[in-house]
Amino acid sequence: MKHLRSSQGMDGLTAVFATRERTPILRRPDEYGMAYEDIFFPSLDGVGLEGWFIPSYSDHLVVCSHCMSGNRYGYPGHLEPWTSLGGVEVNFLPMYKALHDAGYNVLAYDLRNHGLSGSGNGGIVGIGFEYRDIIGSLRYAERRLGLRKMRTGLLSVCLGCDATMVGMNRHPEEFEHVKTLLGLQPVSIRAFIEQASEVTGVSTGVELSEKAFTNGPASISMGCRRSHMRKRCECPRCSCRYATRSRRCHPTWRRSMTTFLL
Repeated sequence: MKHLRSSQGMDGLTAVFATRERTPILRRPDEYGMAYEDIFFPSLDGVGLEGWFIPSYSDHLVVCSHCMSGNRYGYPGHLEPWTSLGGVEVNFLPMYKALHDAGYNVLAYDLRNHGLSGSGNGGIVGIGFEYRDIIGSLRYAERRLGLRKMRTGLLSVCLGCDATMVGMNRHPEEFEHVKTLLGLQPVSIRAFIEQASEVTGVSTGVELSEKAFTNGPASISMGCRRSHMRKRCECPRCSCRYATRSRRCHPTWRRSMTTFLL
């Protein structure tokens, strides 16, 4: 029974990374006295991304990428049902305001499967696909009149920082013009698993989570049988209608999860 509870717990933790719900954008730059423009651009693989461009008076540009479960605004952790991470609101707007007032132009956007941006890779979050969005934002800045010659820096937080480092490793040529990177709280999934194992007293937590990532947690792989989990499968090779992220139709997701965990 104890092993079953442990396995279910790791399945649940796996599902947290695989099926994060979007959070609302509660605040806008104009509430802080900043003019801004809604912008739209494609990711490296074509996923539609949405964001803000906040102009200032210099030739310096900061591209901001946010944390998991958040969006360009931040994270509404002070409101239900998002209070489980401490009950604290994360608000990036004061940070944008400080940059703006110091002369920095700001480009802030929603990563895929977050905020108002489009969905990608079956809705799965946090296993590296987001690097394509980082590159998409840099390409947008390089091609937009008035931004292409600006000195560019990156401010990447948590998931945004992980994605930035993955992108720099896979496509270093896309980052050659970037002058600086401020990376806040980069973290691996393994670190989350190890901490959760210590807190819950599950000595085999890492092994259980690796199994869950490889096989697909029950709450995900059984999605085709549960009405509240029914979402149309986005895998182009999948022949089933509602088998969302199952072992049979998503071998690539399964391999990626295991690799990223390690």
